Amino acid sequence: MSTATNRKEILNRLWKLPKTIGDYIFDAATRIFSPNKDDYPKTGTQSYKGDPNVEK
Repeated sequence: MSTATNRKEILNRLWKLPKTIGDYIFDAATRIFSPNKDDYPKTGTQSYKGDPNVEK
Protein backbone atom coordinates (compact mmCIF):
# COMPACT_ATOMS: atom_id res chain seq x y z
CA MET A 1 0.00 0.00 0.00
CA SER A 2 1.11 3.48 -0.60
CA THR A 3 1.22 6.16 2.05
CA ALA A 4 -1.58 8.07 0.28
CA THR A 5 -3.86 5.06 0.63
CA ASN A 6 -2.91 4.67 4.29
CA ARG A 7 -3.66 8.34 4.93
CA LYS A 8 -7.03 8.08 3.21
CA GLU A 9 -7.89 5.01 5.24
CA ILE A 10 -6.87 6.69 8.49
CA LEU A 11 -8.84 9.84 7.66
CA ASN A 12 -11.84 7.74 6.71
CA ARG A 13 -11.72 5.91 10.05
CA LEU A 14 -11.33 9.18 11.94
CA TRP A 15 -14.29 10.61 10.01
CA LYS A 16 -16.49 7.62 10.95
CA LEU A 17 -15.39 7.51 14.62
CA PRO A 18 -17.81 10.19 15.97
CA LYS A 19 -20.73 8.50 14.19
CA THR A 20 -19.78 5.12 15.63
CA ILE A 21 -19.51 6.55 19.16
CA GLY A 22 -22.79 8.44 18.73
CA ASP A 23 -24.57 5.30 17.53
CA TYR A 24 -23.23 3.37 20.53
CA ILE A 25 -24.46 6.00 23.00
CA PHE A 26 -27.80 6.44 21.22
CA ASP A 27 -28.46 2.68 21.27
CA ALA A 28 -27.70 2.54 24.99
CA ALA A 29 -29.98 5.50 25.74
CA THR A 30 -32.73 3.95 23.64
CA ARG A 31 -32.53 0.72 25.64
CA ILE A 32 -32.55 2.61 28.95
CA PHE A 33 -35.50 4.88 28.19
CA SER A 34 -37.65 2.52 26.12
CA PRO A 35 -40.73 0.86 27.62
CA ASN A 36 -40.15 -2.42 29.41
CA LYS A 37 -40.51 -5.58 27.39
CA ASP A 38 -40.66 -7.81 30.43
CA ASP A 39 -43.06 -10.69 30.13
CA TYR A 40 -43.64 -11.52 33.77
CA PRO A 41 -46.87 -13.29 34.78
CA LYS A 42 -49.45 -11.11 36.48
CA THR A 43 -49.63 -12.63 39.97
CA GLY A 44 -51.21 -9.75 41.86
CA THR A 45 -50.43 -9.00 45.46
CA GLN A 46 -49.18 -11.79 47.63
CA SER A 47 -49.76 -11.63 51.35
CA TYR A 48 -47.17 -12.66 53.90
CA LYS A 49 -48.23 -15.90 55.62
CA GLY A 50 -45.34 -16.32 58.02
CA ASP A 51 -45.29 -15.83 61.76
CA PRO A 52 -43.59 -12.66 63.04
CA ASN A 53 -40.40 -13.15 65.00
CA VAL A 54 -41.18 -12.53 68.69
CA GLU A 55 -37.55 -12.78 69.81
CA LYS A 56 -35.33 -9.87 68.93
